[in-house]
Amino acid sequence: MTRRPLIVATLVLTLQACIWPLIPTNVPSEQERDKAQRTVAEFIELEQLTPYFEAAIAYAVYPSAFRASTGFGGGYGRGWLFREGAIVGRTTMLQITLGANLGVQWYRQILFFKTEDALRRWPRGTFEFAGEAGAAAGTWGAAASPSFNTEVALFTELRAGLLVEASVGTHRYEYAPIEAPQ
Repeated sequence: MTRRPLIVATLVLTLQACIWPLIPTNVPSEQERDKAQRTVAEFIELEQLTPYFEAAIAYAVYPSAFRASTGFGGGYGRGWLFREGAIVGRTTMLQITLGANLGVQWYRQILFFKTEDALRRWPRGTFEFAGEAGAAAGTWGAAASPSFNTEVALFTELRAGLLVEASVGTHRYEYAPIEAPQ
């Protein structure tokens, strides 16, 4: 009985992720632009991220993302790609997991791209393997996520929720550049 709301939320998020790319506009509203820039400013304040900002040619920020899991899980986030401090496109993240997992989590994340090749390969819309292990409650959490290589680094900051998991899954990223005004 208690699993039904989480299953419905997971299905709604997955459906939303499938429908969102069909929406014609990818130009940020003033509110979206402000939220993205505030999120980047807060990530810049984290001293451990300084070397990544210095080495990155671009970064994608997801100011608010969501995950729900009940054995089968899903996650969704909408964000923006920045180059040279300016927003150059919209991005979405879809995550599907399977394993021993239960709960709901809200978070934000940032991906750093060190090379042009890594940036070019990233938004192809293909699924990437991910392994997750962690426990999080409220804004406290501990997690291990093998989402780092020499060209791309991923950092996640837990915002709220209760999630316990040991799962495998996939991430899919989509990207649409901001169209120049006609």
